[in-house]
Amino acid sequence: MIIKENLYIEDLHYILRFNHHDFSFYLDRPPRTRLNINFKKHPEMALFRDDPIYEDVNLKLPALKIFNLVSRRIEQLIYKYKIQYWTFSATSMKKADVYEKLLARWMARTSMPFRYDRLGQNFYVYLQNNF
Repeated sequence: MIIKENLYIEDLHYILRFNHHDFSFYLDRPPRTRLNINFKKHPEMALFRDDPIYEDVNLKLPALKIFNLVSRRIEQLIYKYKIQYWTFSATSMKKADVYEKLLARWMARTSMPFRYDRLGQNFYVYLQNNF
């Protein structure tokens, strides 16, 4: 089962996707700004002089607002399609610790008996009575 949804939050385009029980959520085409590099100070960058070099802009995203909207939508999809297990990964250990706390809070308030296992930055969420 493949589910893909486009979400627009404060003029930014996010993509939420379940791809055969692998969950992902990301910002599509984040705004970037071009860097002006002083090649005399950084001669190692001279090899890339012809390529435009960009940097991600600090977007100051409303993280809590995004989290609330996305988590509500994920919960709706879980109940609608009766998703019984899924996996997702964090991009860093710091984020994984935050995701673990949020996942534990969500599981405490949901009516379905979900459990999870964490292996480093990877999470495996499943319905308890299936295994």
